[in-house]
Amino acid sequence: MTSVKYKTDLLPLCILGATFFVDCYMLYTYRLERWYIPLIWTIFSIPFIKGFLCAFNHHHQHVSPFKHKSLNYLIGIFYASTTGVTYNTWVIHHNIDHHTTGHLGLAWPEEASTWVRPSGATMTHWEYSFKTWLFSYYMVFRNCAINRSKIKAKGNEFFLFFILQFLITIGALYFNWYTGLLLWVIQPAICLFITGDATWHHHNGLKDTRIILQQSSWNLLQVYLLKKIVISVSNLENVIVQIHSFIKSANYVMLINLFSFLMK
Repeated sequence: MTSVKYKTDLLPLCILGATFFVDCYMLYTYRLERWYIPLIWTIFSIPFIKGFLCAFNHHHQHVSPFKHKSLNYLIGIFYASTTGVTYNTWVIHHNIDHHTTGHLGLAWPEEASTWVRPSGATMTHWEYSFKTWLFSYYMVFRNCAINRSKIKAKGNEFFLFFILQFLITIGALYFNWYTGLLLWVIQPAICLFITGDATWHHHNGLKDTRIILQQSSWNLLQVYLLKKIVISVSNLENVIVQIHSFIKSANYVMLINLFSFLMK
């Protein structure tokens, strides 16, 4: 337990470990003869467990939960297999497109998380979600190529774990094609779409870079609560960590509103 940086991360890490263990057990035990058991687990776990883990994968890529890098690499594999988002994907996407460029209302691909069409018209909820779902990895590879000198180390880690995850998925399909297809292909694809869907509420309509981070902090908190994430409010420092770097740019009034909201 001393390897974990923050006590509030213990619960999601335990849930992640238990969920990944069940996925592996399903892969090892149930084949096509009992096709309904992995299917029931997939249908149940996505809305009630793995949607929760999608949000924490985002958080743990920005704020590593372990003091030892090898353990962070390990849970990165667990998260990638569960949520469809590999190690450093969030970091590269956010550090280049999200936090640096901001929400300028630029057309895609100049802004990866753009919510406007080339014509300037606002995208619909579903249009944005599908665009983000289909092109998320393309944008990460694009960022790695364009900004190679700035993010060389992060980019190398991303490439390594992307290839590793691809090989793990191929291995799961080879060992048990039916359960592997459900839990290592279809499930991560759905979770990636859920992530894009939730991101629409976080990005849509934001143009003024002076209010981006303040508004994002509030929207991010709402997404976390909607995903049923349990955040301990007994330690305000850890609450701030949960909302990571966004909260640094929130003004004094925002901090008061956030604290009041959490205390309700």
